[in-house]
Amino acid sequence: MESKSVIIACVLVTILHTVTSFSYQPPAYRRHQGQSQRPAPVPVPVVPVPVRSSSSQYQQPQVKTVEAKPVEPIYRGKSMMEAEIIALEASGFIVPVMPLVQKIMRDLRAIRTHYKQVQDITVKSKWVPGEVFLRGKISQDAIDRIDASVYGPLENVKKYTFGTVLVFKKPYHPEVLSERLCEKFNVKAEPNTSVVPNGNGVIAYNQKEGVYTFEKGPGQFSYPGYSSNYVYKFQVKGDDVKLRSVSSPGTRL
Repeated sequence: MESKSVIIACVLVTILHTVTSFSYQPPAYRRHQGQSQRPAPVPVPVVPVPVRSSSSQYQQPQVKTVEAKPVEPIYRGKSMMEAEIIALEASGFIVPVMPLVQKIMRDLRAIRTHYKQVQDITVKSKWVPGEVFLRGKISQDAIDRIDASVYGPLENVKKYTFGTVLVFKKPYHPEVLSERLCEKFNVKAEPNTSVVPNGNGVIAYNQKEGVYTFEKGPGQFSYPGYSSNYVYKFQVKGDDVKLRSVSSPGTRL
């Protein structure tokens, strides 16, 4: 009887010890012992924050700027000036008509390409486009009024003891411009012939006949009505250039 009581007591002690020493563990932990119970942290992207300057304005990104090239003026270059002079003399307008100027430029290029005899002939004008000479003394008030008029602006004013040269921005026909300045501003104006554009001959265009005349030399005649140089006459239609006539020195015009 005593032995049975001892055995029962031992069994109870063993059961009590097992219960008190047991702790619950989740199945996932028991299956993956040695691994972290928490998942790895996900990286968070860093968003840059605009930096404020001392003036509390957002700093703008640096942008490389390129300076724009200045626009070329309409009236420029030797070939353009030559065509302007011919157009002014042919039309008699106060300013050269651009379609006519462009046509003359194309025609002169075609003539010089087909006929080597006239390649070295360039126009020598008897006056300077856009310049007039005012004789005598002229007040600054008169110059200012001309500058502010529809014919202005002036690019330059050259004062001499015997008169004043007005240089206009536009290539006016100086003969027509002189007449208008005399009428509106009561001045004694005439074309400036002191320094004319460089050239060695005469080139004229007859709009009615559509004929170009080339003459090498100053265009002065030894006898009235007679040529002192070779005179070439051309007719141009598009790229088609025809030599109408050639006059040798001494030929009656």
